[in-house]
Amino acid sequence: MTETASFDSLAPGYDQAFTNTLTGREQRAKVHRYLEKVMMSKEQMHILELNCGTGTDAIWLSSWGNKVWATDLSEEMIRMADRKLSYENNQEVVFRVLSMNEIDQHFAPYSFDLIFSNFAGFNCLTPDELKLMNERVHLLLKPHGCLCTIIFGKSCLWEILYYLAKLKFGKAFRRWRRFADAELAAGINQKLTYFSVSEIIQSFTHFRLVEKRPVGLFVPPSYLEGFVQKRPGLWRRLVQWEKKHSSPTLAGLSDHTYLFFNKRT
Repeated sequence: MTETASFDSLAPGYDQAFTNTLTGREQRAKVHRYLEKVMMSKEQMHILELNCGTGTDAIWLSSWGNKVWATDLSEEMIRMADRKLSYENNQEVVFRVLSMNEIDQHFAPYSFDLIFSNFAGFNCLTPDELKLMNERVHLLLKPHGCLCTIIFGKSCLWEILYYLAKLKFGKAFRRWRRFADAELAAGINQKLTYFSVSEIIQSFTHFRLVEKRPVGLFVPPSYLEGFVQKRPGLWRRLVQWEKKHSSPTLAGLSDHTYLFFNKRT
């Protein structure tokens, strides 16, 4: 199955399986809390979102008065996003079916104030594609533009402990390997590259890292949704701890890592 077909098949149930779950809502809310200070510090921005999925982040970004162009490789994801947008009566978001590797061919140079990619979109790139993304993003951002990407953490504590308890040692430490297949749903796999933060920094030579934060340090990965649903008391404590702890030194132990860059001038 091709990458496009994989995500097309996920699209109808994506919001139910992730966006609207306890774990999905809280991890996304953590990203939004980090971004709020950027939204409040700037007037209207032109924003390009990569791998936008069903459009939840794009609509949120536009709610701050921004103009958003949101792209995804999956035609079905974009169809779901357009449907969601029609309910909002929102004229500030434009959705397009487009690969991350083709953005420089479809948008004019120096068009955007912020380029944003949530929840491991860059992990779907190869190392060579990541280095090319440095050039593409640099070309499309205005002189004082910013890049924000959320990637998989390399040593997710939840994942290690969960799979060690199940004696599945390969899965417990799978993020330590450079390449791995992730099961998105039954019978649907996606090839991933588990980049370290240092590799991201080294690849994005045109940018300076200004913020690194954990996302999903106490809130577990989405495949543990059933576990937390059965334990409401524990879940409430996990949410409280997630809101309280945002130390950069803990970012590597979280499910995702939030990285915010400024374009070098």
